[in-house]
Amino acid sequence: MYYFEYPTTDTTLFEGGVTSSINAGHDEILEVRKNMNSNGTTISVSRILMKFDYSYISSSVQSGLIPSDAKYYLNLYDAGSRELRRDDTIFAFPISASWSSSVSTWDEGDGRFDDNPESTQ
Repeated sequence: MYYFEYPTTDTTLFEGGVTSSINAGHDEILEVRKNMNSNGTTISVSRILMKFDYSYISSSVQSGLIPSDAKYYLNLYDAGSRELRRDDTIFAFPISASWSSSVSTWDEGDGRFDDNPESTQ
């Protein structure tokens, strides 16, 4: 059996250089980037955040509809990379509101990477 769960919210967070502090929540593509200059130092990076609602999966495991030993996969697809080596690795880590008592959620952001003028709301 296959069941697909899609993010309820997602965003790309850009930092460094000219992309300092951009939250591109309305872009159609999530971007994982690491831009380097000619001497090999990092000048800007981006990270993505995706929020999922696991309530259906959780209740289905508890009720026995989904086996407790089911396997789960996060599938992301390349939308046109450049200069990506075959041995490059992308890491994915789960986060939750419990990592900080002062942070209970995050906002998707209302801008796009190429907004001109930049969205500030």
